[in-house]
Amino acid sequence: MTEEANKLVGEWTGVSEGEEGSFIFREDGTANLIIKGKSLVDEEVMEKGTLLYSFDPSKIPSELDLIGIDNSGNELGRMKMILQFLTDDKIKIRTFFNDRKPK
Repeated sequence: MTEEANKLVGEWTGVSEGEEGSFIFREDGTANLIIKGKSLVDEEVMEKGTLLYSFDPSKIPSELDLIGIDNSGNELGRMKMILQFLTDDKIKIRTFFNDRKPK
């Protein structure tokens, strides 16, 4: 894992459209998204599979995808995002909450 990718590991909390949420990125490549205090993994994904992330800091801006994987290893869907590190403890993420990547 690159130094830049290592910086992403952890929990990132912020506000979008007045709602607080968190992204959790783990060293093993799994992720979680907490919205309105509810875990996307616990509520939507857990029985169907897992949530992974793909991070490419070599792109400008960095590319970040959340990927739903079913229990057979098939991709269920992908949320495409872009990410910018503003400081070591502050990031900005942009997404359309679908498979369209922002510019």
